[in-house]
Amino acid sequence: MSEQVLRILLRIFASLALVDGATREEREVVFQFLEDHLNNNDVPRYMDLFEQMLRTRDMNIREYCERIAEEMTQKQQFIIVLYLLELIHADEVVSAGENAFLRDVIDAFVFENDEAERMIAFAEAERPEELSGQHVLLVADAPPEVRPNTRFLEAPVEGELLIVSVGNGILYLAKYLGGSYLQINHHYMPPGRVKIFSHGSVISLPQGNSLYFSDVIRAYLDLEETEKVTLSCHDLDFEFPNGNMGLRGIDLKEESGQMVAIMGASGSGKSTLLNVLNGNYRPSRGKVLINGRELHGNLDDFKGMIGYVPQDDLLIEELTVYQNLYFNAKLVHRDKSPEELDVLVMKVLTDLGLTQTRDLRVGNPLQKTISGGQRKRLNIGLELLRTPAIIFFDEPTSGLSSRDSENIMDLLKELTLKGKLIFVVIHQPSSDIFKLFDSLFILDTGGYPIYYGNPIEAVMYFKRVSERLNHGTAACPECGNINPEQIFNIIETRVINEYGIVTNKRRIGPKRWHAVFLKHKREIRPSPPNSQASLEEFALKNPSWWRQFNVFLRRDLLAKLGNKQYLTINIIQAPLLAFILAVLVRHVRIWDDPGSAGEYLFGKNENIPAFFFMSIVVALFTGMTMSAEEIFRDRKILKRENFLNLSRSGYLLAKISILFSLSGLQMLAFVLISGLILALPGLYFPYWVLLFSLGCFAIMLALNISATFNSAVTIYILIPLLLIPQLILSGTVVKFEKLNPILSSTGAVPVVADLMASRWAYEALMVKYFKDNAYQSNFFAAEQVASTATYRKDYWVPEIEAMLDFCAAHYNSEESEMREKVRRRFAFMQAEVKRMRENMPAVKLPCGDEAFSTEFTRSQGDCVTEYVDLVRQAAVLDWKNAMDRRDELDRKLAEQFASRAEYARFISQQHNESIDKLLRNADSGTRIQYSKKGLIRRFEPVYHRALYFDAHFYAPSKQVLGLRIDTFWYNVLVIWVMTLTLYLTLYLNFFSRLINRFGRVRKKPTPPKLENERPH
Repeated sequence: MSEQVLRILLRIFASLALVDGATREEREVVFQFLEDHLNNNDVPRYMDLFEQMLRTRDMNIREYCERIAEEMTQKQQFIIVLYLLELIHADEVVSAGENAFLRDVIDAFVFENDEAERMIAFAEAERPEELSGQHVLLVADAPPEVRPNTRFLEAPVEGELLIVSVGNGILYLAKYLGGSYLQINHHYMPPGRVKIFSHGSVISLPQGNSLYFSDVIRAYLDLEETEKVTLSCHDLDFEFPNGNMGLRGIDLKEESGQMVAIMGASGSGKSTLLNVLNGNYRPSRGKVLINGRELHGNLDDFKGMIGYVPQDDLLIEELTVYQNLYFNAKLVHRDKSPEELDVLVMKVLTDLGLTQTRDLRVGNPLQKTISGGQRKRLNIGLELLRTPAIIFFDEPTSGLSSRDSENIMDLLKELTLKGKLIFVVIHQPSSDIFKLFDSLFILDTGGYPIYYGNPIEAVMYFKRVSERLNHGTAACPECGNINPEQIFNIIETRVINEYGIVTNKRRIGPKRWHAVFLKHKREIRPSPPNSQASLEEFALKNPSWWRQFNVFLRRDLLAKLGNKQYLTINIIQAPLLAFILAVLVRHVRIWDDPGSAGEYLFGKNENIPAFFFMSIVVALFTGMTMSAEEIFRDRKILKRENFLNLSRSGYLLAKISILFSLSGLQMLAFVLISGLILALPGLYFPYWVLLFSLGCFAIMLALNISATFNSAVTIYILIPLLLIPQLILSGTVVKFEKLNPILSSTGAVPVVADLMASRWAYEALMVKYFKDNAYQSNFFAAEQVASTATYRKDYWVPEIEAMLDFCAAHYNSEESEMREKVRRRFAFMQAEVKRMRENMPAVKLPCGDEAFSTEFTRSQGDCVTEYVDLVRQAAVLDWKNAMDRRDELDRKLAEQFASRAEYARFISQQHNESIDKLLRNADSGTRIQYSKKGLIRRFEPVYHRALYFDAHFYAPSKQVLGLRIDTFWYNVLVIWVMTLTLYLTLYLNFFSRLINRFGRVRKKPTPPKLENERPH
């Protein structure tokens, strides 16, 4: 309360007292008001000020009240009216002037629904029969015979205790009509005197009974509007994967309308208990029951009634306050129209006091757009949209100012007044916040429960069991505040050694505190009854999969559009890399005039193979960096949305759709810019398809690691570890035949390389630009026939003839080793002849299959010699026909140009010499090679047809199930199969589960040392 407001209030009190002359009783009322609102040292000064005001009469009551009304909450206005009533009734005579004065004050304030009249009637009532209505609560030992519409609460009270709700629960007032000695907050409660009954208050009844504020709140809950829900657990344990115990023997039972505080030292298991109760963790022993049904065995049935707000933000930083709430509302309300959702969101914004910030971006804690308190309220608002029956909050006040913390806790308390069950993990609450809780559960180190009961009684309990002084009072007798730190000061009291030095050893250990708690357990906490309310009203009504997908899509798209830095970098990254790489590799070779600068031609650029390799690196790199944090950044939001039972596939596909679209635009810009600078010979669409496919693969790979690891540093460390094998095993940096023999496979691509998308991409790109450019596509078929014929007649036939000569010279050798060599070579030769016969079925074996035995003989050697001659003749004929066909095609194509120079320029624009040399294997002296599988063709691999299972690098096509597929489209298909496989692993969270499974190294827990301490 400000100085100005206090002075005006004193002026009002003085003016009222002067209406009929200030009396001693009225001065006592003012003195009590000052004691309730000020420090004891300030009370005399303001009492003197009040006496001075009694000597002056110049004031306009209406004007003063209107001035203070602008600076006071409605609750404060009610309290002012209450003190004015006490002043009026202090001398037990109410004059007409005092009544008129009171009416002027009430008219200056803003009250609805005759709330002030209700207060006046309550203050003036001398008998219980004078009050009735749903706002009145009668506390007595037996229900009255006739009291229409009045609430009743049974308690051992002599006479009647009346409580009235003012301002829809803004303020509660209590009045006792009886002859017993009652105390409110351990202060005497005079009969007939109106007292404020606030959060955390307790009325001490006869026979050692107590009436808590939470009991009153439960009596006011309208059971016709909200079904009660009970959450309970008995003898609950939780053991971590490493064998350490997190919770031990937890017994707990709470029902709707309660706000439960969970407190304890760091590492005592507060958050663990919260996660076990909300279903995130499965207990090692015991069950969590909601209305008698087990939670962990029926998680899907309880998703709609459980809400969870972790300590960290669950907000999408790039969206506005309104958008965060609106998209969440669309995910939880299936049947509401956009207009209805807007009304709902605006109501929540109004309730949270966030209306003025609705269009502000949320931002992050380092770049604040809204305050910390507003962020916390917005997090709570996400749960308010669907109003679950049970809500768990993990340290909702951490990092907030005391004022923001009180606002947050007041908001949570309002939820309990609407029938919600609230669990709050909290650390070092203030006195006002501590009084808001209805129950307190304290854990000690090791997960031992050591207190469960009323928060106000907790201080007295620990004082009593440790035999402290003044154990009968919890609050400060002067200010009325409660210091929760007293509890932990008692719990963690240290032993003092013989030198008077405080040691690190506790006087009373966790096990001993737990034993004491078990002894006094029934005295501390009576168990509430079980509730059997139906859970059907809490069942989730999720939107359809398509609607969820659209919401996720719009939400993620707006978030990315709102992140200008992310968007800018991803838009300019690919074009900039394309420009830099293309400019660097645009090599001009001077071949005509050494004195001229020369003309750039694609065909003469020796750097094109390297550029294609770098374009693959760019596609992999941009795809991985763009999506590396996507799911990691949403992990907290996903944890909350897990309670909504939303579609995981809808979320993933929405995110993937946006990332794939962005990758498609990136690769399109890369292809167009690099293509223009390097004068690529068309084929832009296949080039884009390949890079886009590779980018999508990289995105899925990064999303998997994003979903697997819980650290951004770990994710970015893994990117090079995943990228480098893609580079090494692409077939460019190191040739496959020169890899470690353990990994390499003679004649075919190593299996480990087949797992790399880069290998399929590089092969596809090089083969495509070799055989499908506008020049080479005319001759490829003819050149393939000629190349195959050349290989047969110039390389295969001589090798077979050399083996025949060896066998013929040594098959009669007396040395067994030499005869064994002959046998092996003849078997090798037989396998080669068999393969050749399959490839050239028109050429028949002269001696027939039956004469082709396993032992070499002269006749069989003659037979193979004759067959090899036939193969040579057929190959020569095939080569001549193919070359004639190629020459004819070349002549026809050349006729389309005005001169041979223009034709040569066309060739240089379309067909790159470096690609040609690489795919023909022109620089290698090896044309044919021996292996266990047979003779391996190294001669012009781009013309060599192969099956998939023994496909060599740069094969022009692959044959699968009798179908021959062009290498480019086959490789693109393989990349997409890899991408779809990665989607399945992402959807199933395969890698995360795998790591968690291998990370569960269980060990036998070390039994805690026995403690012999006892309370002193």
